[in-house]
Amino acid sequence: MDRRTLSLVVCLAMMLGCAQLKVQFRQKGERIVDFPEPVAEEYKCSSRKLPFIQVEETELIPHRVKPGSKLNLRYVYVMCPSRISEIVEGKLYTRIHFRGATIYNDVVQSELQPGRWVVDSFIRLPLRADSGMYALEARFESRKGRFSVHSDFLVDGD
Repeated sequence: MDRRTLSLVVCLAMMLGCAQLKVQFRQKGERIVDFPEPVAEEYKCSSRKLPFIQVEETELIPHRVKPGSKLNLRYVYVMCPSRISEIVEGKLYTRIHFRGATIYNDVVQSELQPGRWVVDSFIRLPLRADSGMYALEARFESRKGRFSVHSDFLVDGD
């Protein structure tokens, strides 16, 4: 193996290891990143229909997993309330689809808070998960707003 190929292999191994490290060091739950005032200024919320909800970023790691592995879904959202300190209550639906069928379905009460928030959740795949391409969907629904995020991942049973 030449030096260039070896470097590429080492780099890829490090990237896969970094994804696993991210999953190990993250904790389930929410944490605030920015308070409501700077978010309201950034998104010009005073001129929007409120409450305003937007998902800024979604990350699912790792993208390639073994059966029985743990997935980390992270999303970052912003919310500008219609009234000071208002929250938006709703339900968060998390589903995993495989070959057109829903194989995992979870529903929890959830609330969105003013400002910018990072939310981490974890799902452990069954030990007998079939190899193939899967889709993860997380959907928040409320009378006051909604959002949906999607991400694909591969289960590699070999």
